[in-house]
Amino acid sequence: LAVRARNRQIPILGQVLVYPATDLANSTASRETFVFGYSLNKTSLDWFASQYLSGGVAVSDPEVSPLLMDNVSDLPPTLLVTADHDPLRDEGRAYARKLIGAGNEVCYVEWRGTVHGFMMMDRFTPAARKLIGRIAEWCNSLWNR
Repeated sequence: LAVRARNRQIPILGQVLVYPATDLANSTASRETFVFGYSLNKTSLDWFASQYLSGGVAVSDPEVSPLLMDNVSDLPPTLLVTADHDPLRDEGRAYARKLIGAGNEVCYVEWRGTVHGFMMMDRFTPAARKLIGRIAEWCNSLWNR
């Protein structure tokens, strides 16, 4: 969406990406390592991808897999968070590097000791409450520029 907004000259103050899926076309080490026994498994990943791609769009389409996009320059400031025991961790890391390499302002945080979906576990883990606070602080800092 940030790329679409950039292309249409629609201003966006910033984007928050929490354990994003950025490459549906390729596998990564974290997809292989954490695909079973963690909160997000291969069956779920396949189901989500099939729902997302129900219109016949290819997994290699850069709008579906932004890690494959040629031009990710001139995007808004980004807070990108990954969980360290998440099948999507490596593609999140790679996307953060790609955004930084294209000259974008990126705050990348890999949250230690967490799994995919931990942000929704605020009743059970302090990590979720800390992340929610971190997102609020980051958004507030953009607003106050």
